[in-house]
Amino acid sequence: MSVAIHAGERVVGEAFTVDARRHGEAGLRIPVHGVCTLDVIAAAAAAGGEFLVATDARRKEVYWAQYDADRRRLEGPLVSGASSIPEAPGLAADPLYLRRPDAREPGPPKRVTPS
Repeated sequence: MSVAIHAGERVVGEAFTVDARRHGEAGLRIPVHGVCTLDVIAAAAAAGGEFLVATDARRKEVYWAQYDADRRRLEGPLVSGASSIPEAPGLAADPLYLRRPDAREPGPPKRVTPS
């Protein structure tokens, strides 16, 4: 679960926890507004025209949505296989990765006996 408090132009507080047994809670009776993760990523994108945002949905599928140059959602959010995402003319085709991949080339084996 993650939550952030936004005041106009900036985030003033945030928290993140991983617990599969918990549900979203708003115990302080503070209004809570859900935001689509794809919309958050799109808001931070530096695209000049229409573009797609896609994230891993597991099981060989992706969550995706299409946005215009002003970052307004045109289609989605949807979940499908990556090969079924439409290739509309004018969409940015270069992937932008927000973090390093988890997989790394293995290094040489570690020595476990004295030399």
